Amino acid sequence: MLHVITYGHPVLRKKAKSIAKMDAKIEKMIGDMVYTMRNNRIKGCGLAAPQVGVSLRIAVVEPSENQLIYLINPEILSKKGSHFDTEGCLSIPGVYGSVERSTEIQYSSLNIHTGKKELFQANGFTARIIQHEMDHLNGVLFTDYIPNLDSLEFIKGERIPPKLLQKYSDQKQ
Repeated sequence: MLHVITYGHPVLRKKAKSIAKMDAKIEKMIGDMVYTMRNNRIKGCGLAAPQVGVSLRIAVVEPSENQLIYLINPEILSKKGSHFDTEGCLSIPGVYGSVERSTEIQYSSLNIHTGKKELFQANGFTARIIQHEMDHLNGVLFTDYIPNLDSLEFIKGERIPPKLLQKYSDQKQ
């Protein structure tokens, strides 16, 4: 299982690099990411490579059981609609907030087996997760959309990252 890094780690704020080609090392990392997403202390429905300390444009998404989506050098090509819903993040455990996302997206991604670019469409919850993970590839976290600390929800017993609290206290000054 890979180690999920948390809020404040510099790699989470970097724009991830594109991968040049699919190879056995990338495929193994993707498999390890799926395992980590499914078996993390807090189970996730998506995980981006920067969250495991690797600055590459790769993410995995599992909106429902047996619906695994691989995002490799993904790009959002178009968006429609918008909807607010609650999001969380494996890199910010125990913290949740309402984020506005597009309800339908068209995107491209490399096929994990052929390495060729393909076009896809997603809507609803699947579109939300894909947008969240693609934000990770650009150094953006869901809390960047949350205007103040009072707009976040916290799960009792979870340690809130001090740098997240600092971000909001710096905004007040």
